[in-house]
Amino acid sequence: MKAFSDAISTIYDAATDASLWGEALDKSVIFVEARSSTLIVNSYVENAKIDVEKMSKVLRDRPQAVAFYQHHHMQDEAVAWAAVAKAPVQTVFPDNVLYSNTVEELSRRAEYIYLRKHTGCFRKMAARLHDLDTWTDNIAFQFDESHYHIPEASIKNANQLLPHVAKAIELGRTFSALQSKYDAVLAALNYVSVGVCLVEEGGHVFAQNDECTRILENRDGIQLSKEGTLILDDNTLNTQLERAVQACSRPSDYIDLGLNFNCAVTRRSVHAPLMIEVAPVRDALGELGGSFAGSVVFVIDPDSIPEPSLQSLAVAYGLTSAESQVAMMLVRGKTYHQISEQRNVSMQTIKSQAAKVLHKTRTGNKAELIRLAFRCTPPVT
Repeated sequence: MKAFSDAISTIYDAATDASLWGEALDKSVIFVEARSSTLIVNSYVENAKIDVEKMSKVLRDRPQAVAFYQHHHMQDEAVAWAAVAKAPVQTVFPDNVLYSNTVEELSRRAEYIYLRKHTGCFRKMAARLHDLDTWTDNIAFQFDESHYHIPEASIKNANQLLPHVAKAIELGRTFSALQSKYDAVLAALNYVSVGVCLVEEGGHVFAQNDECTRILENRDGIQLSKEGTLILDDNTLNTQLERAVQACSRPSDYIDLGLNFNCAVTRRSVHAPLMIEVAPVRDALGELGGSFAGSVVFVIDPDSIPEPSLQSLAVAYGLTSAESQVAMMLVRGKTYHQISEQRNVSMQTIKSQAAKVLHKTRTGNKAELIRLAFRCTPPVT
């Protein structure tokens, strides 16, 4: 039973780490008592193709022999794979059944002669792992020359593994698709100029963008613990943050998804306080099984926020070119006198243009204009 459990365990590990398929096949070979094993993709489209995807150690250790076989002999197996394509799913069939040949006839085939000479493999058996129209995953086991007949025990053991191999491959493809989406999202978040991190139940940070990493590595007001949780220097605020993250991780039926926590964290350095915001996040599309419950934490460093762009503000509120330039200089903290000198325009004209900017944007003073400018500027670099 240990050989079976070892094989199953590694097979499912390979679902989330494709590099483990070689080890999974090695352990499957031990359980089946074969010499080697391969995972093969068989395409049924116009340009039919048979590709060896993964292989066990005996074949991995002979890359040149395998490459020669794939180039010169793989198509010799077309008859057998055509038979596999019509056979019941997840059922192993010996090669003599697939070829409708006797063992003596098989031993005279060119591909058998080559394998026996260069890999020590002779008899084979194979199975189709699932039912698809254009392509399918298959698994094959090869036996050494001492096995003139494939043992019934080996066929039985292989059949026990097939549902698990098929499921692991299916899970692996789903995981790869999710991983691609996940990586794409993280890559996009790296263009956001505020720190963003995703926190799972228990408080562990499992994803963060570059800006968040920069802030945490500074260890100035906030940092990551050895356990991978967020820690604020202010103990009172830290307790509140922990409670907010815990509240966000409750099942959706027990929390208000509008829950939001925010605070200002004073830093030991001379820099302005960090702004922390926490909100619930859910697997709304069920891509992670629909059971994920955690939080997104925004860590905002006011000193690293890029200068606001007035383009969006100008379009939204109909500012003229001259008004846009005056608005930008006001946002940058320039006085009317400085704007007048830099633009070589009279003070009265600048005051008139500034008044029009405030009127059009429905802001009462320069401070409100600055806040509006930042709200109209996506925090993206």
